[in-house]
Amino acid sequence: MGGHRPPGFVGLFVACLLGGCANGASGSASGADAGGSPNLLGDGGAACTGLSCKQVDCAAIGKPPTTLSGIAYDPAGAVGLYNVFVYVPTTTPDPIPSGHPRCAQCQADATGHPLVYDSTDGAGWFHIHDVPAGDDVPLVLQLGKWRRQIVVPHIDACVDNALLDPGRVRLPAKASEGDMPMIALTTGCDAIECFLLSMGIDQSEFTGPSGPGHVHVYGGHYPGVSVPGMGDAYKLWASADRLASYDMVLGACECAPFPRDTEGPAYEAMQQYLDSGGRFYSTHFHYNWFAPPTGPASFQHIARWGSGDQQSEPYIPYFVDTS
Repeated sequence: MGGHRPPGFVGLFVACLLGGCANGASGSASGADAGGSPNLLGDGGAACTGLSCKQVDCAAIGKPPTTLSGIAYDPAGAVGLYNVFVYVPTTTPDPIPSGHPRCAQCQADATGHPLVYDSTDGAGWFHIHDVPAGDDVPLVLQLGKWRRQIVVPHIDACVDNALLDPGRVRLPAKASEGDMPMIALTTGCDAIECFLLSMGIDQSEFTGPSGPGHVHVYGGHYPGVSVPGMGDAYKLWASADRLASYDMVLGACECAPFPRDTEGPAYEAMQQYLDSGGRFYSTHFHYNWFAPPTGPASFQHIARWGSGDQQSEPYIPYFVDTS
């Protein structure tokens, strides 16, 4: 079910739409340490601790800095992602709670007291300076609630150390590899689940609402993918509490603008979910979540809505505001 996957679209979907940022970071110190040592970075007087004691002052010995570079990839290890926060922690990062998204660009803070860090560019490249030298250096890749923690076996001092294995420097494909957001997927006549699979999410993560996976499948008017214990999309949409248990909701087109509120006040519940910071990605005939006459009044004027039967230009440039 892979199909063609435009790299730029995948990067936008994973990086921008999942809240690709991290709060709470702090930079590494520089300069000589309290004893005037020429080969260790200090903070201007205080004694170093932990990994900061392994930061080598390469400039003092006439050499380039110790750096770590590479590309942070999507879970499939195929597409470099923008704005992934890559850092060396000094303590174990805190657990990331699932669901209950907040109304902020950053859906999860960077914890573990980052020592040195960088955010990836448009092609997924990061370049971290003053990385601690030596063996078993921890490294975290984080994009919203996607987070993978790895260990770099060895860092050589005063040279660039390249991490070029897509199998290691990527977001997790399954829970055993790291943290992932909780996703509700509602089925339809578009096989949106195939996009998630091609993005690299492991098939074991697709389960019913009571299952252990991170992609909970709910059936709409068209069955699409089928998993044991699959939920009911219309009952999900009718409950603000159920929606709040997910970081994002993906709605596959059902090939008609069916009323969404057959099981309860779905339009109001979805508005509450979105107003509290939830993410909802819908296509085609899901326009009736937003457009008149069914969409909430505050949604009706944010775009010029047309019915799914109307023809439009096949290629139109759009601007996506992720601020």
